[in-house]
Amino acid sequence: MKKIKVGLLTMSDGRNYLHAEYEQLNFKKQLEIAQALTKTGLFEVVEGTRIINSNTVAKEEGIRLRESSVEVTIFNYTIWCYPQYTVAAQNFAPGPYLLFSNLHPSECGMVGMLAAAGSLDQIGVKYSRLWGDENDVETLRTRYYRQSTQSGPCREAHLGSRRLPRRQRRTDLSGNRIGF
Repeated sequence: MKKIKVGLLTMSDGRNYLHAEYEQLNFKKQLEIAQALTKTGLFEVVEGTRIINSNTVAKEEGIRLRESSVEVTIFNYTIWCYPQYTVAAQNFAPGPYLLFSNLHPSECGMVGMLAAAGSLDQIGVKYSRLWGDENDVETLRTRYYRQSTQSGPCREAHLGSRRLPRRQRRTDLSGNRIGF
């Protein structure tokens, strides 16, 4: 079976002092996700070389993933982050997109993921969300593989409808366009 080539970018806080404080934790979580995905035997992972803490870094890392010919991009949220970094990165990184957050109680990655999801909703970009333990290989294998190949926005993107036109939305209930 051909492995899916996955890009993995981790978002951070844009304030330099907090970015510096959490940079090692962000890299650690990114590495754990990459290792868990690789262990499944289904994915080849291209990790971000820098943790994203500015629009410039988001653009550069997104372009690097595009040039690496990834088929799917995962945006990882270990801590709270500015949602515009996800928007900036998705302008250059190949879709489909998966937003991932762990559920660690002392970090607020879930808040960052939900803020990024809201930003992507506003501009009409389709994505999937997944949260849980980044070390749970079975969950990553079954849930992410299913999302990346069989259902939802990721499947539609593989079939060629990568994005809706700007300022148009789809309902997750029926898949039909609704008039927002």
